[in-house]
Amino acid sequence: MLTSFGADAIPTAYREPEPALAELFDCLTCDTPLRPCSAGPGTLMCTTAGCPQVWDVQHLWQIQDERVRRGLDQPAPGPGLPRPLLAGHGDPDHAPALRPHPYLVQVSHGRAWWTLLHRGRHRRCQHQWRCQVCGLPCPPRAQVLLDGHNVYSDAPLHTRCLRLSLSTCPHLTDTTTLRVAAVTTDDILADGHPWADTLVTEWTQDWSVPDSVYTTAPDVHEVVACPQRPSRS
Repeated sequence: MLTSFGADAIPTAYREPEPALAELFDCLTCDTPLRPCSAGPGTLMCTTAGCPQVWDVQHLWQIQDERVRRGLDQPAPGPGLPRPLLAGHGDPDHAPALRPHPYLVQVSHGRAWWTLLHRGRHRRCQHQWRCQVCGLPCPPRAQVLLDGHNVYSDAPLHTRCLRLSLSTCPHLTDTTTLRVAAVTTDDILADGHPWADTLVTEWTQDWSVPDSVYTTAPDVHEVVACPQRPSRS
């Protein structure tokens, strides 16, 4: 694989390491530090000449799953309520901001990667109609948070878990454009197709709702008692 790029060539997917990732993860084949790459958030690659995985794009959630399997780290919290309180990577050690851990969010070294979703868990929530926050099965009619016609985080929620997200998630500081819809699987479009027609896929899907659902969905504050928090500048 190295020879396809040449001994000194660096693929365009490579970029300089971000300290948080570069300091924490080693290649599970050659034990040298992995480097982040531009293939997407939470992707890394080995740049060590001679490694069988050199220049291969590796996903953080798969690396972490293998680390857990080998006993190198603890698994992320499983499904259930209440959600454990975790600090995030990048939080200062002397004053970490403890927040409830959503079932979909990746965890390593005892801390959450708040912006990274575990794709295996995400797929499970989509295919099995499970809540993205607690990981437990949703009722046939569940809540989805809408940003336009798109389903936020592409998975359903319980009403209680929706309230928890709106009150604690740092990425939902401005909810003025969001709506809430109570939907069944019949209302969900997965990659533009009816939900039931996409269950054979092994990948996560982009969820949306048709115009008939979006236009009747109320503003989030009409459904969930959640005081508006100021946006972060």
